[in-house]
Parts: sequence; structure tokens; C-alpha cells
Amino acid sequence: MADKKVQIKFRNAQNEFDNIYPKTKMDLVEGLQAALDNKVDIVEGKQLSTEDYTTTEKQKLAGIEVGANNYIHPTSAGNKHVPSGGAAGQILKYGGSSGTAVWGNITESELPTISVSKISGLGTAAAKNVGTSAGNVPVLGNDGKLDASVLPAIAITDTFVVNSESAMLALDAQVGDIAVRTDLQKSFILKAAPASTLLNWQELLNPVSPVQSVNGKTGTVVLSKSDVGLGSVENYGIATQAEAEDGTSNNKYMTPLRVKQAIDKATINLGAGDMLKSVYDADNDGKVDVAKTAESVAWSNVTGKPTTFTPSSHTHTAVDLPKASTSAQGVVQLIDSYTSTSTSLVPTANSLKQVYEIANSKSKVFVGTTQPTDADIWFETL
Repeated sequence: MADKKVQIKFRNAQNEFDNIYPKTKMDLVEGLQAALDNKVDIVEGKQLSTEDYTTTEKQKLAGIEVGANNYIHPTSAGNKHVPSGGAAGQILKYGGSSGTAVWGNITESELPTISVSKISGLGTAAAKNVGTSAGNVPVLGNDGKLDASVLPAIAITDTFVVNSESAMLALDAQVGDIAVRTDLQKSFILKAAPASTLLNWQELLNPVSPVQSVNGKTGTVVLSKSDVGLGSVENYGIATQAEAEDGTSNNKYMTPLRVKQAIDKATINLGAGDMLKSVYDADNDGKVDVAKTAESVAWSNVTGKPTTFTPSSHTHTAVDLPKASTSAQGVVQLIDSYTSTSTSLVPTANSLKQVYEIANSKSKVFVGTTQPTDADIWFETL
């Protein structure tokens, strides 16, 4: 097939054609050949640059003497580098002559004297002396204890058990001591000296228990079933299923479940012959076994059925009829849509009309040398 030169045109609002694509042959593109004649060829290992290298710059570089950039650092005092070596915790120290330094550990004699006020974070105790006087910081002795002179006096509370008021007032008690009065079943605490003054003793109140008695009994209470109105109730347990079905125990209680189990066991063989439940419902599922067999009889096993059936007047709805498909005949359903992808629905006349109008409204394409009258896109052959 021979190549063709074409010009793509599109009909505008003035019913005229505008060029919308350049001519496809190189010789039809204006100025293309002249531009190609002035192009710069690619050379391997080189690249184009706008920073043109001139002869003047080349001569300038050629005038630089060999070794012009061979810099030698001075070794005089003040210009020497940090010496090699050193380890964690070491510092640079004076090396013995001007401009020299060596690595080493700082010694105690090299530390300057610094006042406590110049050191932050020590707290107020750092500026105090140790001792037992006012303003001193007390320290533990060799026995691991503080000096007794810095400890306040501590009162030890004693408890005394007495059987009368006179015995309580005769106690050698100190403030905070407690007297337990067995005659009153009460306790008192000495709130002020002397202990011989009754008003100095304060009664200690015990919280009142919300339970004062149980069924009219106080103290250590032991209740029997008669105390709570259950004197005639026996303390029996619950019967097991076997005991309920056997029905011989006279010292067990029956729950609703045990009663049902006992009744089921007692009535399982009511009747006689085929009317025994154990016969007509052997699997005990609540259905007659023969009836369950009849439910599953095949049509071919039914005897006495007619060989023909007389037709009668009747009607069918669409749901009774088979539906059509691409592989079978049947009823079809209309659909008023031209975008459906269904293979079983049939488009209406309105849908087909919409398809026609859409197809008729699409742009027409014409290829040729003569300007078309009924096309919107023209591929003009040159």
C-alpha cells in the first residue's frame, strides 16, 4: 500500500473546514529541512553546554605553574594541630613549651579551689557542718543510729486492765495510756495528767453494730430450722433421674424436670399391641414411624392412581411459562433502555429509536481530494 500525504480538517461553526493536524510528510512541514541542516551532531563522550570554553581560558589554565596548589601548613606556635592519641576521660594539657599540648588525665593537684556558692545543684546541706548542734547535719554513729540528743521524746502507750474505777484512778499511767474496765465492759484513755483525776479519763466509743440480735438471741447464736419456721420441713436432697423414674425413694425432692422424666417413663408403654408407643414410635421422635415412611414414597410406588387425567379449563400467568434465553424459546420481557447488557430482555421501540438518533448524530468522516458536503471530518489527500 502506497503512502499518502493527508491534511486532517474539521468543519467549524461557519460550515468551513479548519486544519487540525499538520501534514504528515517531512517535506510538507515548513522549515523542517532548514532546521535539520543546522543541527549539531552528538559526539560520544561529549555534551552540549551554554558555557563555551574559550581560547583565552585555555591559555590562562596553561599558565599555572606545577605545584602551585601544594600548600604546606606552618608548624610554629599557635599553628600546630591537635596531637594524635588520647583516651576517654583525658584532656589536652600544657606540653612543656609554647604552642605544645599533650593528652593526659587531670590530677587532684591540678584542680582549682571552687567555693560551694559557685557550684550549682548541691543543695543547702552541702554548706552545713556535721554535728548535733543547731544548724548541723546529724550523721549515723558506728552503731548505725542517730545520737539520742537529736531525737524527741516519744510516749509509749500502755494498756491496763482493771475491774473498778478506783483501780483505774490508782494507775501509774501517762497521757495516751488506756484502761480497760471489765466491770463496765468499756475502755478509757488518759487525755491529761494526773491519772488520779476521773475527768482526765476519756471513754473510747465503739461503733454500734447494726445487728443487735438474731431471732431474739444475742451473744453466740446458733439457729435450728425450727427457729426460722421450718420445723416441719425435712432436709432432703434432689432426686436423680434414676430415682425419679424408679419412684421408690421417700427422702428426696422432685424438680419439674424429674417429674417430667418420671411421667415419660411411666407412660411409655401405655396401650396394647401396635398402639404401644414403643412400637409405633420406636425412635421416640414424636412421629409415627409408618407415617414417616409414607411421606417419602416415590410417585412410581403409589398404586391405584389413574393412567390419564381429563383436561380442565385453567389459565397460566407469565411466571408459569418458561423464559426465553439465547439457547431456548420462551416468554420475554421488554426493557426501555438502550444501555442494558441483558441477554434475556428485549428492547422497546423507543429504545431502538434512541439508538438510531444517537448513531445519526455522530460525526461522519470523509477521505478524498474533494471537499465533502455531508461530513464533519475530512482527511484531504494531497
